[in-house]
Amino acid sequence: MRKRKIKQYGNTWVIKLETSDVKDFELEEGDEVDIDDLNLLKNKK
Repeated sequence: MRKRKIKQYGNTWVIKLETSDVKDFELEEGDEVDIDDLNLLKNKK
C-alpha cells in the first residue's frame, strides 16, 4: 500500500506524489483525478 501525507498550503490541500506514482499511473501536470476513485479516504469517526 502506498501511503502519502496531505499538507495544507494556505487554502490549498496537496497530496505529494513520488516519482514512481507519477510514472506508474502515467500522470502529467494538469491531469484531473477523481478522489472518489482513489479509495484513499477513510472517515475518521
